Order: sequence, then structure tokens, then C-alpha cells
Amino acid sequence: MAARVSFVGAGPGAADLITIRGARLLRHADVVIFAGSLVDRKLVQLYATRADIYDSAGMTLSEVITVMMDAVTSGQSVVRLHTGDPSIYGAIQEQMEALDRLHIDYQVVPGVTSAFAAAAALKQELTLPELSQTVIITRIEGRTPVPEREQLQAIARLGATMVIYLSVGMVEKVVDQLLQGVYTKSHPGSGRLQGLMGRRADYSCTLADLAEKVQQAGIDRQALIIVGDVLAARREGLKAKSLLYDEEFRMVSGKDTSPEMRIAIVAITRGGALLGHRLCKTISGFELYVSRAMPARPAAGAPASNRPISDPDRGLWKKYDGFVLIMATGIVVRVIAPLLKSKETDPAVVVNG
Repeated sequence: MAARVSFVGAGPGAADLITIRGARLLRHADVVIFAGSLVDRKLVQLYATRADIYDSAGMTLSEVITVMMDAVTSGQSVVRLHTGDPSIYGAIQEQMEALDRLHIDYQVVPGVTSAFAAAAALKQELTLPELSQTVIITRIEGRTPVPEREQLQAIARLGATMVIYLSVGMVEKVVDQLLQGVYTKSHPGSGRLQGLMGRRADYSCTLADLAEKVQQAGIDRQALIIVGDVLAARREGLKAKSLLYDEEFRMVSGKDTSPEMRIAIVAITRGGALLGHRLCKTISGFELYVSRAMPARPAAGAPASNRPISDPDRGLWKKYDGFVLIMATGIVVRVIAPLLKSKETDPAVVVNG
């Protein structure tokens, strides 16, 4: 292996949710140091069949680094196995800094964090149009301090989807601070909590019921809380659908599948057609349409057509995101007036008279 030390994300618990790369590194490792209080030992036993195993639950940082250093000095490969993804509350920063000082090479291999495992278990998308396009991963302040600007009650004012780690043991404090934001005890959108995932149970409940549910289940660690409007969307029948499958939403063909504005230029004079042709050459995504009274190609290479904007058979008004109309304003008003429906759905119009 190119890197002698590999920080590997073990995933959310299931042995087959570790990445292929992570499993391969475990199989070939000489030394494995894993967080025994969090990572299932069965996962280590399944993949790391030839390695010397160290449980870091009772080890100090200095002891962990010493094991790594001794192994590397002996020409051995080391896997430092962390639960979930190492970048989310993985406590790898101090280890990497120590290895930097020792000039020991290392790599980080990502894993599936429990936020996404919980969403999968709930069959729930965490981002939905018009409800939440933001996912916040955070924790409440306990023995580990949290910056003042990131206190839970401050973040709760955003109303985004929140995934709260390392906080279920202070669930009453969590609920109290969430209620200081936009969430309520029973509102089916803003105040609905529908995901408490621990090793023993998943719960769907309101914020008003959360503390009681946690206490009844005896869950005090290794669990997370998800709260947000998206969790009630399917149950409440809210219209929060992706534009990906909307008939009016078009994707650019070819390798780049990102949405792109399509603009039609419509001209009724030869001078306007020449101006439109220059715009098409300068800006991608522009297409030129000219009057039937003119030749189809007013300039060499112009991507022109003689279909008018209001042609019902062509549906140009629905086809484009915007129009540049090179004609008198009065003409524009008469042409587009029958086509207007709503400012929320109509394309943009720019007039060059």
C-alpha cells in the first residue's frame, strides 16, 4: 500500500456497508487499531484475519501513535478504523498532526456516516425542493464545547434539516433548544421529528414525545436525532417534488447533465437577425428564430429558423427559459399577451426595440 497508515471509515455498523477500498485495506493490513466501543468487533474479525488487533477504547493518543510508529518502522501497514466516516466527529485531526510531525505518510478513506444510514433506514430524502435544501450536521454542547454561533437554538432558527449527533443522552436539553428556533412541539412540518436511530430501535414521533420515547427505550448513547420539514412531506402529502422528473424541466444533452438556461432570440428584420447571430456566436445556449419573410439564414452559419414565437405546433414559449425579442415593444406585447400565464412559470423576456 502506498500509504503506510490508513484512516478508514467503518460505516454505520453493518459489515457490508464498509467501502470496498476499506475492506481491501483491512484484509491486507498488518496492524489494525479500532474503536472497540463503537466499531463492531465482528467487522474486524471478518476482514482483518491476518492483522494484529488493538482496541483503542482503553488507549491514549500517545499509545495509539506509538503503535503506528512502531509498525511503520518495521515496514508494516496500519489501518486505523473509525466508526462511520472519519471526517464526522472522527477525532482524527490530532492523530494526523502527530503523524505529520513524525513524517509518516497516511491516507483517509471515507465511510458511510450514520446520518445517511438513518435516512436510508427511514427511506427518507433529506433535501426536498421548497422544504429544505440544506442539511446541518451538529451536536449539542456537553463536555465538548460548541462555538457560540453554533449553539443548537441558533441553528434551529434556520429551519433546515438537522442531524444531531452525540446528544441523545441530553435529549430534554435538545428539545428545549430546538423549540427556541422555528420548530414546535406538534406542528406536522416544522416541528415533526421522525428519525431517532440507535442500535435497537427507530422511532417516529413529535418533539413533544421525543424525550419520553428515548427514556422508554433506554437509549442513552450511539444514536442520532433527525428533525426537519422533509420528514413529514410524504405523510402529509406536501408538494415537494424534484424538478428532475418535471416535464417542463430539461437537461442539457451530452456529458454535462447540469441544468442550463435555454434562450431564444427572435428577430423580424435583417438587422435584428444579424445582431441575434452575433449573440448566438458569443453566448452558448442561444438559438435564433427569424421572420418567415426573410431567408432562413440571414448570415453564414446562423442557427436560424422561421418559426414564430406563437406557433402552437412548436410550443416555443414552453421550450425556452427566456426570450430576447429584437422588435418594437408594441409588437412584443401583442405577440406574447395570449401566452402569459403566471410570473412563476412564464419565461423571462428582454426586448431590444
